[in-house]
Formats: sequence, structure tokens, C-alpha cells
Amino acid sequence: MQITYELSFDDYRAAQLLHAKRSLWRRLMRILTHAIFPICGACFLVLAITLIGDKGSLDSMLIMLTCGSYLILCPFYLNWRLKRVFKRTRRQKNECNTTLSEERLLLDAGNMKSEIDWTAVLFFSENSKIFMLYIAQANFIAIPKRVCTEAQIEELRSLFRRKIRPASEQPNNEAL
Repeated sequence: MQITYELSFDDYRAAQLLHAKRSLWRRLMRILTHAIFPICGACFLVLAITLIGDKGSLDSMLIMLTCGSYLILCPFYLNWRLKRVFKRTRRQKNECNTTLSEERLLLDAGNMKSEIDWTAVLFFSENSKIFMLYIAQANFIAIPKRVCTEAQIEELRSLFRRKIRPASEQPNNEAL
């Protein structure tokens, strides 16, 4: 089977989120930075607004406004930083031609060609947007599902299950 795609920022973000879900610590940090921080920031801003008329609490109000703004903007900053990393790790816009056979995986991305035997792939993981084939604990090949038909997705899933262990079956998965 041959799949041609260009990895988009949305694909990259989906891969990073799926990779982060493998660790309990990263899951907790995501909840903290994307839910709890903004809620606390909103509370700080509301408290700061209530202190506007009180002249003795000017320092407290300024600190709450600053902290509240920072906490509310934290998810936006993290998304901006992820976009920056995505742009910095892309050499150029290249289509990636991926050929998957029973023997191996062939990648052709213009200026780079790789031939990977299935035994070199440690495990795979997937969510609704992407397949990830792990070559090492933090090195993976992302294949976006958006470029595949439902039949191709099922065929890929079947091939991966025959050739690679799912991430859920990995021993000591939390440490990876």
C-alpha cells in the first residue's frame, strides 16, 4: 500500500498529543496548563477587578492582573511554541511517499529515503487522527489518517497488528 501526504501542523499536534498521553505526568501537565491555569487566571482577574476601587490594594490588584493574564494566556503560549518547533523542524515542504508492504516500510520524502524493516519498529499507537510507528521511545513516524480511506485505515491497522505490538501491550509503558 502506498500513501502520500504532507505532514501539517494539525497532524504534528495530534502526534504530539498522542505521544504525551503515554505518560501520566504529561497528562496531568496538560490538564494543569490547559484547564486549571486558565480557570485560576480568570478568578485572579475577577478578584483584581473587584479591587479596582480600593486604593490600599493597588499592589495586590496589579499582581493579580499580571498573574491572571499569564495563566489565561498559558495555553496560547504553549500552542505558539509548538508551532514554532514544528516550523523549525521542517526543512522544507515535502510530500512523503510511504510504501507499506509485508516485508518493510519505505519512506521517500524528497531529499531523504529510508527503508525500515518491521522488526525495527518497536510498537505503534493511534488515535482518531493519526497512526504513530515508534522506532525508539521518543522517535516516531506519523501517518495522518486524513489521507486514508476507511478501507485503508482498516488495512493499515491490520498490518500494524500483524507486524508490530500495540503500545498498550508494551511492558512498563508509563516509563517510555
